[in-house]
Amino acid sequence: MCTRPQVESDVLFRALRDFNIPKILSQDMVIFMGLLNDLFPGVDPPRKRDHEFEEVSDGASWRVRLRMRSGLAWTRHASATASLRR
Repeated sequence: MCTRPQVESDVLFRALRDFNIPKILSQDMVIFMGLLNDLFPGVDPPRKRDHEFEEVSDGASWRVRLRMRSGLAWTRHASATASLRR
């Protein structure tokens, strides 16, 4: 696999973009991207994705949601059972 060498401006652009995008409101995204493009004209490095990490993260969050749902169902069942005993 041939990769292009990382240029300092690519690394800085990627860091600013990828670390700040989750914090920016959607209506401000155009302004933020415009600022980045003004600071780094012609620079738009591809996003780096770790597919293995994404799969593990998706699987873990799915398992947590299942546990939360089953815990909630158990709590409802216990409450209903307790109220029937009264």
